[in-house]
Amino acid sequence: MSRKVPSFILAGLIIAVAIWGVDRKSYINVSWNGSLEKFSLLEALILVLVYVILAEFLGNLLERLFKHNPNTLHEVSLRDTDLNILSGKFKGEKQTQDLRWAVESALEARTKQKNWYGALKVLDGAFGKELISIEKYKKYKAIILFEIAKEVKLKGDEENFNRLCQHAVNTDGSLVPAVVLMAKYEKDRKKAAKMLLGAWEKNPVRDLADEYLKIFHGLGPLEKVEKMEHFTSYNRNLPALNNMILAELYSKAGLWAKAKAQFEQFLINNPCTKEMCKMIAKYETNHNNDKKAAKSWQGKIENCAENSAWVCGVCGSAYDKWQATCSNCGAFGKIEWQIYLDVEESLLEEKNLREEDDED
Repeated sequence: MSRKVPSFILAGLIIAVAIWGVDRKSYINVSWNGSLEKFSLLEALILVLVYVILAEFLGNLLERLFKHNPNTLHEVSLRDTDLNILSGKFKGEKQTQDLRWAVESALEARTKQKNWYGALKVLDGAFGKELISIEKYKKYKAIILFEIAKEVKLKGDEENFNRLCQHAVNTDGSLVPAVVLMAKYEKDRKKAAKMLLGAWEKNPVRDLADEYLKIFHGLGPLEKVEKMEHFTSYNRNLPALNNMILAELYSKAGLWAKAKAQFEQFLINNPCTKEMCKMIAKYETNHNNDKKAAKSWQGKIENCAENSAWVCGVCGSAYDKWQATCSNCGAFGKIEWQIYLDVEESLLEEKNLREEDDED
């Protein structure tokens, strides 16, 4: 790839040629390592040309090195499809849907390879061409920044880890794993609590509530109840999660009447989960002293819905922890938290696991 010669070099060459044409006996004095060297204008012209050629050669060499290094910020090895998207070669509304599909495919290809810088370039280019919504752009960008932050942390670069992680949270404050990690490293308890509460309002996930209680370590059961009652009051999007969390804390604090109220509210609109079934059995044993009822509930555990998990919205694979891409189908940014898994979803997950084992 050729480069443009800087304008000041071209101007100098033109002036040198002009002067040499008028007076070919002119000389240029150049100070070199403390000594004075005399060059004719012709010699100076040749030296400048050599400099330009060397600069062009070294520039091309460095560009090739950067282009083939997957860890550099300048990695831009895009396929023809990606170049067409980013350059705006394709036009017309008929192809908009195809272009959006191409963007998703390009992102998925790069994220599978953990080429986060390449994925970020595709994402920025697609957003500039209005091929992706602002909501999806922020979500995907935050995930990519968070993945880069984790890689930086593995290299021991704490400063850039904190900067990138904060950038991810600022981009999308509902990215739960990034918020939880930032809260763990935040020394100011109030700032950490505020960060978790902000994410909880947008995206209520059990991990946020668990981390919130860890901030206030050393509290007794009743004090934890008080803190969590305040925290759950900000969750209006998923009341069933409030019921589950408070039922557990009320049970541990011996507030059985309140625990029962949470059980009942949860079961009105939700199937009984394994976790909830165990808590009700414990309630029958410890509060009502009804071993028969407790045994009945324990017998139902096997047929109850699975507990909460991170689930891929494409193939239905479930994971204990969040991840940027699905290990089963490779989908990027599609894994979301679910408060419970239906029996059908659990069977689908078992099927996916069996298929993975067969492939191995």
